[in-house]
Amino acid sequence: MYKFVKIVFVTVQFILLTNCGSISESDKVGNDFYEIIKSKKYEKIEPLLHPEALTATPIEFWIQGLQENNKNMGDLLVYKRTGFSTNTTNGITTATLKYDVTYVNGTLFEKIDFINYNNNQYKISHYQFNEDKNKLNQ
Repeated sequence: MYKFVKIVFVTVQFILLTNCGSISESDKVGNDFYEIIKSKKYEKIEPLLHPEALTATPIEFWIQGLQENNKNMGDLLVYKRTGFSTNTTNGITTATLKYDVTYVNGTLFEKIDFINYNNNQYKISHYQFNEDKNKLNQ
């Protein structure tokens, strides 16, 4: 019985450390992303993006989308992480962070998906926002 409890305890510790690491690392990238939006230096987001994200949506469209969002919503005032989740499938760890983001012209609910790209270096794979929190893809 002791051996079983020890194995379960070690397994739980490993899972917690893995999840905390992925959230911590992706949270740093998320903060960098929002600070870039605040500064309006959108071209600086490219190093934060996963190569597959850039293949699906070239950097010019990322920049154009962020500029358009600024035009519609105004300057970013405050962002707050409100949720997170992690998943590991076939050895690939992903993290999803959700934010409430306040702009001059209102609040958006935003979600950023991250992929562990290179030994705990998380990169943005997907970014989504909506005025209705329930309309963000799960």
